[in-house]
Amino acid sequence: MKKGIPIILGILWLLVVAGIAFRDGAGWNRQEKMHLCQDGIQAEGKVYVLDNREGEGVIYEIDDNHTVTNLFFTGSYRQEMRIAGLAWHNGLYALLQEPEGEYCILKLDETMHPAAASDTFLPKESGSMTDFAVDETGFYLTLISDRQDTVYTYFMEKEENLKEISSEKEPDKENLTDGEADETVFLRLLRLLEAEEGRRIIDAGFSEGEYLVRLDDGTGKEHFLLSETILDSFYQRELSPIQIFRFQQEKLVFYGLLLLTGYVLLILGTIVLRNRNHTVYTVIIVELVLLCVIAMGAGLAWKVRQDAEYEQNEKYGTYYLRELERQIGGRYKVFAEESDFYRNENYYEISEQIRSFLEEEGPAQLFYDIALVRASDHRVLAGASGRNTEHAAYRYSTAAIPMLDQMKDGIPRLSTQVWIEGSPYLLIGVSEKETLIPEYCFLGLLKSQPAAGMAESRESYLKSSLIIFLIASILCAGLIFYQERDIRSLGRSMFLLACGDYEIKKDVAYGKDIDLMWNSLLQIRRRMNKMNYTKFKLYESCYRFAPKRLEKILGKDSIEEVSSGDVARLYGTLAIINNVQSTGMDASLMQRMNTYIQLLDKHKDQKQGFFLSGSDNLDHMKMLFLQESKEATDFGVNFMRELQQTEGYERLRTGMLLHYDHYSYGVAGNNEQCFPFLVFDKMKAFEKLGRWLQQQQIKLTITDSVMEREGLSQGLRYIGYLIPEETKEEIRLYEVLYACEEEERRKKTALNQKFQKGLKLFYQSDFYLARSTFSEIMREYTEDRIAKWYLFTCEKYLNRTAEGEICFDLGQAVK
Repeated sequence: MKKGIPIILGILWLLVVAGIAFRDGAGWNRQEKMHLCQDGIQAEGKVYVLDNREGEGVIYEIDDNHTVTNLFFTGSYRQEMRIAGLAWHNGLYALLQEPEGEYCILKLDETMHPAAASDTFLPKESGSMTDFAVDETGFYLTLISDRQDTVYTYFMEKEENLKEISSEKEPDKENLTDGEADETVFLRLLRLLEAEEGRRIIDAGFSEGEYLVRLDDGTGKEHFLLSETILDSFYQRELSPIQIFRFQQEKLVFYGLLLLTGYVLLILGTIVLRNRNHTVYTVIIVELVLLCVIAMGAGLAWKVRQDAEYEQNEKYGTYYLRELERQIGGRYKVFAEESDFYRNENYYEISEQIRSFLEEEGPAQLFYDIALVRASDHRVLAGASGRNTEHAAYRYSTAAIPMLDQMKDGIPRLSTQVWIEGSPYLLIGVSEKETLIPEYCFLGLLKSQPAAGMAESRESYLKSSLIIFLIASILCAGLIFYQERDIRSLGRSMFLLACGDYEIKKDVAYGKDIDLMWNSLLQIRRRMNKMNYTKFKLYESCYRFAPKRLEKILGKDSIEEVSSGDVARLYGTLAIINNVQSTGMDASLMQRMNTYIQLLDKHKDQKQGFFLSGSDNLDHMKMLFLQESKEATDFGVNFMRELQQTEGYERLRTGMLLHYDHYSYGVAGNNEQCFPFLVFDKMKAFEKLGRWLQQQQIKLTITDSVMEREGLSQGLRYIGYLIPEETKEEIRLYEVLYACEEEERRKKTALNQKFQKGLKLFYQSDFYLARSTFSEIMREYTEDRIAKWYLFTCEKYLNRTAEGEICFDLGQAVK
């Protein structure tokens, strides 16, 4: 696997998870605003609203602009607590309730952090706490009994029971008991109120020594309606992104784990793919198939059971509602619209019958609440909760409204899932024309879905599926590894053979197919031994005559892949090397030429150069340094210096010309014979110039392209320029003085300024002064052959008898 692919896959996975999270997160704010406004108070220009969710309660602090300025989560104080009430007196107080029923009072500071708290307590009477108030002396707690016939008001001293909370202490351990009511908290029964016979108290509050109550006939309801300011503040509240993320911590953790899981799987997959182990591949595929099959089976089984439970609850819920309607009969048809409906005996009978029906064994296990609702205005007429005349949306969420409208239009029964205080419920409606007027219907709120025991069943499904997967995985992996032990042994032997170890031994084969593969492998070993010996001798002979690095230049892995017609376009430095004519060489001179070639080969290998074939004699050779090599001049200098130290080198009078350019290098011929070639449009001009410079005894010459490429500025002497006929470009030539012998380098360096002066006068056609300058150079150093040539050329142009073209190009001079 390529190294860049895991990085790309990692980025794509990040984008996928981020896209899913963003798409989900786009609806988080909308989901928050779908909650019901449960209770709230106004104090000092702020609105405080509570919202009990599944497993946690929340208090919002909202300003005049409907912006949520602060939040308090009961989970930050103690887990699994809900908020039973809010009160204000020089600060915000909250009444918290634990799942076991115990209460505690918490004071919040200006930043909505706990400042003081009471120990947990439990009233003696059983019921629901409906009102919470506070003044400078203490707290007033109002409780309605379970039978909804009596109201109790308790008083608690503030100073004696409220204790400050230290920020250094953990509330769970230091400030609260472990789920047990504290007997040291003293509640004093302040007052009680009993309902008149037949009536039920739905809500109750205690204010300024007087009771405010709401009865099941709807009277007193106005005392418990939330103000428009509180409702508007809650439903139009604006949450910041950070606050929304705080509500969605579980989903953020889920997406984080999803991202991390993907990266872990990607890393494991990358390791496996890079190792390329057939057994591991097989195990992974089998494991994935097992995981998919077991996951799909478990999910399908759970879905089938959940759907069956849902359908069963819906079926039994509908059946019970029909049975309830049959028992009640049509009495509400006559009395429902009467002004004294809630004072009528029929109402008492209907209300009591609904409550009694809900307490029966079957409905009690299924229903949370049952109510008779008027579809025209969505008002509750009678119900088990007693919240009569209340809008159905306040009790059953806004999902009840479209359901009631459809039933009014003639649909006999409907069901939908609703969310109340963070928990899911099934809402069922029945309104059959045979027994009910379409304007009326029965609504039943079924207990949380999935039903009781389903959560434990889901965990049981997961545990069973995991156990089955682990057992099946171990069995499958063991069988696969045991089955492939022969293949692993054969694979190791094949690997050793591929690495050149021919001393492999055949293991015991338990099958004919494995035995056949072993025999084939041993036969391959014998043939490879023979082929390797033959190839070694062949390559040994071939590489003596084939150009070195030919396959690399042409982009081939081996010289065997090189064929006629292969051409490569490349940049490099061409070295043209000239010696004296090699005709008539004696044995001693031939020996020196062998040493000369060995010396060339040594230095070109150090600078990554290679010989170009194409010449049938040794007095004219070419060498190429590819683009990655920027030390061609160093090659020439090092070679010339070592050559100067070799005995008899002066007989060769070697000269070298270096030029950097682009070339075409390839192979031409047929299957029987091929010839490498180098195409260069200025080749003829450089070949002639190289021979002429060698005759002038200039040991190393470079062009301006080499000088610029290798960044040379010292130890050079400008000697002229060349204008090839093919390109008409001016190519400046420099003699590398470091390649000269010590005395020659010293003389030429000392006279270089004068030489450049004479060269400048020569180009200005001032041949008289130029001749004088070059004459001075010759008097000081008679071995400077290029200065001598310029001297004779100046005399030639001074003594010409007829007007003719004067040429300053060394290429024309060579002609």
